Amino acid sequence: MTRSFEEALYEEEEEEEEEEEEEIPRRLEQAWQSKHWREVVKLEMKALTQNHTWEKCQLPDGKRPVGCRWVFTIKRRPDDTIERYKARLVAKGYTKTYGVDY
Repeated sequence: MTRSFEEALYEEEEEEEEEEEEEIPRRLEQAWQSKHWREVVKLEMKALTQNHTWEKCQLPDGKRPVGCRWVFTIKRRPDDTIERYKARLVAKGYTKTYGVDY
């Protein structure tokens, strides 16, 4: 069976897309390079804003804000196909000391 140039090119593009989908970013800068991850980051930020997760306030003297970082994962179906991309902004609560920071 002979494949046309277009069929071969299409199959090659699909393979490249699958490889890209498999890579889970470790930093926001990496995630921002992919439309999949960029979309889920925007959705997460929208949800955090709509849920009034935080509010701006004046930090008391001598106190440090809680840091945060992005965590990315790919949720899969039982047949190992991608169900969805997931991004979460998590607080670095482990950097705080009881009696000092809160």
